[in-house]
Amino acid sequence: MKVLIATTRTQGASAADYAWALDGELVYPPAVDCGTPECGCGRSFVGMASACSTTTAMVVDRPDIGEADLSVALVDALHRQGWLDDGWTAANEAVVDAIWDRMIAAAEGFEEGTVLERRGDVLVERSAEAAGVGRSVSC
Repeated sequence: MKVLIATTRTQGASAADYAWALDGELVYPPAVDCGTPECGCGRSFVGMASACSTTTAMVVDRPDIGEADLSVALVDALHRQGWLDDGWTAANEAVVDAIWDRMIAAAEGFEEGTVLERRGDVLVERSAEAAGVGRSVSC
């Protein structure tokens, strides 16, 4: 299955880059953006294991991870990070569904090995952008 992982590849290409997530850990594009440009949440991916963020993620194929595994990892991460209430509620389901849809669209929208950055709800291919060409996918 194609997933997003934290990567340090291309870190530093932007002066606003940061990489606090663990290199190689599963990440997701958060569904919440506070709207404050100084914050960085509109540019970040969040690590499922570390709960730390990064401005770059890479699309990789992980045949050892299926949809059920990824779903469990996402729910566990969101619960540990305080985004989900105790128990399974409609509100929890809405949060998980929103992030799941963004995460899957991002991974499926690009080729394996592509490094991505976020600009709010738009994901941009980092390497192609540096060459003056590129494509984007809404997440």
